[in-house]
Amino acid sequence: MLLAALFVCVLGNQARVQLLERNEIIALAKERKRLFVTETIIPTRGEIFSKDGKVLASASDTCLFGINRELVPRTPTFFFEVSSITGVSAAELMDFDSDSQRGGVWEVELSRDKIARLLEIKSRYLADGLWVQSGGGNREYPFGAVAASVVGYLQDGIPRSGIEKSLDKLLSGNPGKLVGMTDKEGDFLPWLMSEETKPGQDGSDVVLTIDSEIQRIAYESVSYACKKHKADAGVAVVLDPKTGDLLALAAFPSFEDSQAEREWSSAIKGERISPELNPGVGLRFEPGSVFKVFTLALGLESGVILPGETVYCGGKKQFSAATIHCSGDHSLKSHGSVGVQRCMEVSCNVAAATWGVEIGFERFARMVEKLGLLQSPGIMLKPEVPGEINYHDWNKTIQMANLGFGQSINVTPVGLASALSVFANDGIMVRPRLVHSIGGRFTKSSEKSTVFKPETANKILIMMEKVIHGEEGTGKKLRIPGYTLAGKSGTAQKRDALTRTSTRQRYVSWFVGFVPAMHPKVVIVVAIDNPTSGTYYGAAVAGPVFRDIAAFLIQKYEIPPDRPEELYAIEKRKN
Repeated sequence: MLLAALFVCVLGNQARVQLLERNEIIALAKERKRLFVTETIIPTRGEIFSKDGKVLASASDTCLFGINRELVPRTPTFFFEVSSITGVSAAELMDFDSDSQRGGVWEVELSRDKIARLLEIKSRYLADGLWVQSGGGNREYPFGAVAASVVGYLQDGIPRSGIEKSLDKLLSGNPGKLVGMTDKEGDFLPWLMSEETKPGQDGSDVVLTIDSEIQRIAYESVSYACKKHKADAGVAVVLDPKTGDLLALAAFPSFEDSQAEREWSSAIKGERISPELNPGVGLRFEPGSVFKVFTLALGLESGVILPGETVYCGGKKQFSAATIHCSGDHSLKSHGSVGVQRCMEVSCNVAAATWGVEIGFERFARMVEKLGLLQSPGIMLKPEVPGEINYHDWNKTIQMANLGFGQSINVTPVGLASALSVFANDGIMVRPRLVHSIGGRFTKSSEKSTVFKPETANKILIMMEKVIHGEEGTGKKLRIPGYTLAGKSGTAQKRDALTRTSTRQRYVSWFVGFVPAMHPKVVIVVAIDNPTSGTYYGAAVAGPVFRDIAAFLIQKYEIPPDRPEELYAIEKRKN
């Protein structure tokens, strides 16, 4: 009975200390600054993943870790395991001749995964003397330059570009703090914690729509093209036309390649822009002849272009005070009689300009608006810019002649890829999307809108096959034996930054297309800015990038051949 009474007294005394006198004890410790500590809980920054589960950015925080040598097992295997994770030599960890009986403290960089492994060792060895404290700051980017222009980077813990910057608040989380009394070893006493204590919240993980394999092949191909043709920059966009998901958004140069020193040249204003900017959404270019697909679609849809109608191309044509020349992605200066199919195949400027004037500005501008080209892409990748068109041009005849074949309008490559989805979706355009989920919650599905009738969209898609498979097609050298592809080349003159007029010294080379031609799985847009090694035609400069990506996707998606006779002919020649 005496023992039980004694136990009740001890229990009651503890209850009095922990419950009734807790606040008084904390206040006294705070006043005397004895064993009263405020410690910030630094949240772990969220990771960034590709849609196929690859880590694009992970926490690699500078951490403090320590070993109280009196509270850890003295078995060598324990120290060797800690050494393998932290990089601190086992000999240093096992140095028990240190002046401090508590042991040592080391500052190292540990990823979230490494911290978890260290805590697992602590649990397995019952090593109460092993502790880790996060310090925040650095990041690991396993894909480096391949994904840098999308993911961005941190410098001294501050986000500088890409998703790291645009979604910083969600990635960074919220810090917490521990406020209360500690024992002489520095460990917080749970029953003497202040009400000021608040838990921290780790940052949210972000999953992008990017497929890491497609992103890599797109980056490698576009970077090769830029180096080969001595271009200022290049971008390759791969978009799922059903969902709007961006499967790749590759840009060159990447700031990892250039150590963030090389600059981009702006297509419109002649500004010098940091390579941290992604040209897929941050720069706008004149699309050139690739825009003829929309001119022809609108002409057919509106009845401006009648069945069997032709335009005579004599190599040039006068429109008001301007002369439109028919030269570009083809060797012929004059095409003669040109119908809508042949206009697409040989990329005839005169025919496209003629039909553009007949369509008229109001009808053309409404189409451009419905295609979303005058909006910024809206994919959470800052900075983004909208497309441009001049609503107040004084000479609408000249303006429409130029708009007919893709001049006098500026678009972003991602915006153009989104607009092209109409031809893979029976006339329905889908907006682009880059962020798949944040913190496990799926982002909003892409918006869709009807632009053309299904029969109009399908006619254009069939016409685009001739660009690659027709005898006069500007992209006939881009064929992949056994497969039907659809595409369109474009070569746009760039405007002089001072005079705002087109120049024949600088160009943007384009190639856009679908894989496969019927029921496309992807839209591909390639733009090479200012190639200077000689050739600048879209099919010759940007076309091989399209072909590289298309060939890879055919294998990745195991797309069956629809031209088996071509494969048979090749095999027969081999034998």
